Amino acid sequence: MMLAIHGRLTELIAMTDHNHESLEDKIGFIVTHYCRIADEDWDLFQYHILHLHHFPRLADSPENSPIGAAASLLEKAMDSGEIEPVDPYILASMALGVVLQAAQAKVFGYITGPLAARTDLFTRRVLAVICAK
Repeated sequence: MMLAIHGRLTELIAMTDHNHESLEDKIGFIVTHYCRIADEDWDLFQYHILHLHHFPRLADSPENSPIGAAASLLEKAMDSGEIEPVDPYILASMALGVVLQAAQAKVFGYITGPLAARTDLFTRRVLAVICAK
């Protein structure tokens, strides 16, 4: 169960790099579909969030994880000069945290409703994290 959602999220992020031109479009696509994946099967996504710490080595390498796929995407943006060069894994963790922490808040009942209703807000905040100088 954990590997299924983990793989789906990793694939979503990895394929984005090939299907979109600008970093802003890529981030918008990832956030939109990440939220849809969560909303489509909230019970599975909730399970994933609550138990992820029990499975620190779901992937055979860091690149085969959502954070690794995001770090790779961000590293390419750094190489092309789109964003400031910083540690791509830290930046990827911070960017993914925008949505993941909100999802965790939903698990705990602090926010309600579908995550997809907030994709514009999440996208703007992820871009703020990634593009901040």
